[in-house]
Amino acid sequence: MRRTLAPAQTADMRERSWIALVLCLGCAPFSMPGARETGRPTTNLKGSQRAQIRAAVGSSVTLSCSFIYFGHIKDTRLGKFYAQNGRPTMSNDDIVKCRPHASKRVRLHCSFSSTITNIRPENETVYYCEVFISRSIGTTKVKGTGTTVTLYSEASSIRIRRPLQLASGSESVLTCKASGFYPRNVLAQWFHGDAPAPPGSVKDVVAAASDGTFSLLSSYAFRARAHDHGVRCRCLVSHPTWARGRSANVTLDVGYGPGFVNVTSDPGPVTQGSLLLPAGSPLSFSCSADGNPRPETRWLGGNVTARHVGGTLQLAAVREEDGGTYWCVAKNLYGEKNASITLLVSQSQTSPGSLRLLALCVLGAVLMIFVFSLVCLLTKRMNRSPAHAQTLSDSRSEGALPPLSESQGASPDPIYSVLELSSKRARQREPVPHTVDESQPIYAEVKFPLAPRNRNIMEATESTIYSTVIFRNA
Repeated sequence: MRRTLAPAQTADMRERSWIALVLCLGCAPFSMPGARETGRPTTNLKGSQRAQIRAAVGSSVTLSCSFIYFGHIKDTRLGKFYAQNGRPTMSNDDIVKCRPHASKRVRLHCSFSSTITNIRPENETVYYCEVFISRSIGTTKVKGTGTTVTLYSEASSIRIRRPLQLASGSESVLTCKASGFYPRNVLAQWFHGDAPAPPGSVKDVVAAASDGTFSLLSSYAFRARAHDHGVRCRCLVSHPTWARGRSANVTLDVGYGPGFVNVTSDPGPVTQGSLLLPAGSPLSFSCSADGNPRPETRWLGGNVTARHVGGTLQLAAVREEDGGTYWCVAKNLYGEKNASITLLVSQSQTSPGSLRLLALCVLGAVLMIFVFSLVCLLTKRMNRSPAHAQTLSDSRSEGALPPLSESQGASPDPIYSVLELSSKRARQREPVPHTVDESQPIYAEVKFPLAPRNRNIMEATESTIYSTVIFRNA
């Protein structure tokens, strides 16, 4: 027989059930740690990982993972790292070490790590950690958030290869080779001197190496010019992940023919390509020219037997036959050029024979001046003594000289000068004016009688001096 409860009893039982439910719910938060300790499994625990690691190719990379869970310190915990997309695991199972936060049987801090040595480009991926915690009533699984490993490698070597010959005016190509770099997408830049290479003149080819790195072959095409000789070209390879770019330099050696030939002269200035020198002067012509390689110079024309060494032509003393046009020719592997200079030789310079003749002429002129001065002196003295001139005229008419007085005998001997005019023509007492034939020579004779040795010549000042000038017509 089924027992039927009274309404009052039914209400009392319902009230008791609600109280029991509330008590159970209130006690639940305090009983959950105990449940975790007794092995009740928990799922979807997350492990903390470093988001990204950047490392050089060939170095060592350490992966780490940490998490917190409520459990027993003696629980078995095994962890490992595995690569994304099912790639092979990079580490074996490692024991996860934990330490209690407050109580050994409540909250635990756990971590573990794994190291990859000599990491290669193929090891670049995302790594996740995974932990399995074994309990008596089940297994707890922890999965990490993942660590992205990024690798880089600067170029291990870089060099520029140039052609054997760079000739002015020809197309030339410089090649830059860089190897051992990672990642693939590097930037290659060329600089011609200080200016970047023009767009379109650079071409790049990238190839993969067996070790996972890459190599680059970058070429720079340009037309070489003479002014490019000695210019430095630079190849720069860089990437944002590199600490610095790698570069190589090369100095251009451009061959070109002579651009100019310059001729200079040591004795004097060159006017409109000509040099005027007196005969007997030394001569030295110098010739210089540019070009790569350095041109050889030689002299042609003029006196081709003249002595010349290298670019210098020398003559100890120029002669009239040395005059003419001389050509300096500069020549190398890439061309030839020349320049000329004209030598003009004058005879204005006096020769040794002319000097001797000039000296004789000067000496003769000095003697003639001396004789002329002596004649002028005697003539002046005659003009100063009219009496003597009258006596001289009487003596000439009578043909005898006046006798010497006794006083004159006591004094120094007088000096007489008798003027005798003789001619092949008949004598005439009275001079008759006539025309002098200037074509006939006229002679003058001056006679000075010698004084006695026992007389003092200085005392002759008191005596009369007579002079006779004889003019004879030839």
